Amino acid sequence: MTPASVRTKRGPDLQHGMAICGSIFLLALILRNSEAAISFMRRGLTLCAETVIPSLFPFMVISALLAESGAVEWAGRWLAGPMHRLFGISGPSACAVLLGALCGFPIGAKTAVSLYDRGAIDRAELERLLTFCNNTSSAFVISAVGTSLWSSRRFGVGLFWIQLGCAVLIGILGRRRGGAALQAPPSLPNQQGAAIFTQAISSSASGMLVVCAYVAFFSSVIGALGVLLDQLSPSPIIDALLFGFFELSSGVSAAAAIDDAYIGAVLTAFAVGWSGLSVHFQIMSLTAGRGISYRPYLLAKAAQGTLCAVITALWLKLAPPDDLAPCTVTEAFYDLPGGYLHMVHLAFCAALIYAVISRLRKKFGKIR
Repeated sequence: MTPASVRTKRGPDLQHGMAICGSIFLLALILRNSEAAISFMRRGLTLCAETVIPSLFPFMVISALLAESGAVEWAGRWLAGPMHRLFGISGPSACAVLLGALCGFPIGAKTAVSLYDRGAIDRAELERLLTFCNNTSSAFVISAVGTSLWSSRRFGVGLFWIQLGCAVLIGILGRRRGGAALQAPPSLPNQQGAAIFTQAISSSASGMLVVCAYVAFFSSVIGALGVLLDQLSPSPIIDALLFGFFELSSGVSAAAAIDDAYIGAVLTAFAVGWSGLSVHFQIMSLTAGRGISYRPYLLAKAAQGTLCAVITALWLKLAPPDDLAPCTVTEAFYDLPGGYLHMVHLAFCAALIYAVISRLRKKFGKIR
């Protein structure tokens, strides 16, 4: 047996063993603290209904429309040069970079996957894009983190720009040396208007359901883990680090609850840059079956979290916001109008029903 075959044989065994141990630990954790797990599951579902779906679903549909309608070709013609010189990527990838910066995750990653599926970018470029196009949205960082948690819109704005600056820096540092020559964006076959819209609605509804499933599950795990940490009596700093490692909103809430505002703000910056395992598994779900490596993405997000924390620490030492102060309310929700919420909920339900019917038709043929 060759060394290569030995490594191939041992690799899956180690991974399966770690998966089994992790599954047993999570099962014991949730069974031991089932009341907290159920309570936080409800909170996660409420978060999905009141925040995640209204704030993400419209942008997921729009990003799909842009990717499928040929807008990437138009953007590629204008931005091919700057994108290539700055990041070593092609022009169509500009849509993923811009939407990821403005709308937040998983819009940037979803747009990049749509570009790859249409043949606008190759697998290597998809892996590169994921390292810096998937960021926390401006609405969450400025409104939820800055205004709601820290009573400082200036802190939220500053943290948002720090996050984007770190993402741009990672994109520049990861630029391929001697990359492929600059090429014109490919001419992609475009579907008819109605087909583009229905496909965008269907794919966005399916993707939104996956996102909500991860949010609800990790909320349950965070609740059970919180009870365990309370019994072990660790420091609030360890709480914030562990919660932020698993899930973003729990991490920033725990960081805002730390008595030392300076340490809490730095840990908040790390949580925003790292984004949490919940988000990372969402990205893995969106890109599943395409044979990409997630190692560059995870290393980039760890580096982004560290850079965000370091730069925020320097900023708070040199010129801290005057109004920076953690709030007593540690749950970050958007203040969205009731009419908008109802409209988005109805649109999502209709889109989900359409997605289910489309899948049934593909599997069993058209219903007559």
